[in-house]
Amino acid sequence: MHLPWCLAEKVPQRLQRQPGSFKPQGLSNVLYALALLQPECGRQWSAVVELLAAECKQCSFVGFSAQGVSNSAWALEKLGYRSDQGLFVAAMAAAARPDMMRTFTAHQGLSNLWLALARARHRPVAALMEGTIEASEVLRTQATGQGCANMLWSLATLGDVNNRRLVDVLVKRLWVLLPERGS
Repeated sequence: MHLPWCLAEKVPQRLQRQPGSFKPQGLSNVLYALALLQPECGRQWSAVVELLAAECKQCSFVGFSAQGVSNSAWALEKLGYRSDQGLFVAAMAAAARPDMMRTFTAHQGLSNLWLALARARHRPVAALMEGTIEASEVLRTQATGQGCANMLWSLATLGDVNNRRLVDVLVKRLWVLLPERGS
């Protein structure tokens, strides 16, 4: 059996027989894989996506790593799952926890989370904005050009470009990265 079709069949069976049987990393990995396979597989994933989203929402992303929350939110949005704002509330609440914010990497995790929120048109809670601002030193020294661009686009889309400190950090980081590409 072709792997994508096998996933489309086996994941719902397992979730219906054993709700909560996927570990957080497993949920995140399946969602990420489906998001990457989606262009080839079309819309037959909607039932699978609904079940996986329900699992994430039900557990409120407890036990997920920072990357797992980010990848799951990004994948669900990429798969067209935007209507259930409660899912994004749960993802933001998990991501905004101080222990979680400290573990986000500037390379992709934080920018992918913001990108998913912006595409889903979900306004972030103050704690997520504050945590992102607190991570500005990491962003200033480690963010990639794509990460900076994604964060700036997300902030603009959500109407949060008035946060001068965060915008300045991202623009300055882009400025530092520009000469590396032009050399």
